[in-house]
Amino acid sequence: MLYASTEIANWFLVKFSKEHSDVTPMKLMKLVYLTHGWYYYLSGGKPLISEDVQAWEFGPVFPELYHRTKRYGSGFVTDCIETYNSEKKTTEYITVSKSNEQLIKLLERIWEVYSEVPNENLNGYIRGKDSAWQLTWDEMKEIGMTQSRIDPERIIEQFRKFSIIGEINNILNT
Repeated sequence: MLYASTEIANWFLVKFSKEHSDVTPMKLMKLVYLTHGWYYYLSGGKPLISEDVQAWEFGPVFPELYHRTKRYGSGFVTDCIETYNSEKKTTEYITVSKSNEQLIKLLERIWEVYSEVPNENLNGYIRGKDSAWQLTWDEMKEIGMTQSRIDPERIIEQFRKFSIIGEINNILNT
């Protein structure tokens, strides 16, 4: 099942709320990207999120999530991201179903491993040398583009490299 980036983000927003913590849009984007990347790798190439990840100047971006959280600027995201339900004619927030135990387990591990890591340190995981973002960004700069889709194979390869250096143990060991 494919999810919207906002559904994954809402899971983290609820978790941050329960833990009495705050999260910026940038941190939220990074947690969603890490979840997507690990899921891509661990599932053997199946995407988690329905929209493409794009390479923007400051890192990988899910455009829908960016546009839904940009109003917070560098402040904290204070509310879950609502979606309009045309059948009910109401807005509601949608998140990951508790019945998807495998995904919930991955989200919990992403939370445990990365939620307290400062943004600057997460940049090393996400935007480091030879990362999916860096390779795409370098190609884009050569031809004067400012944003482009990150090839899923590059994402899978980046997280495969994480698994080789032992980062996978942080994710799989509970």
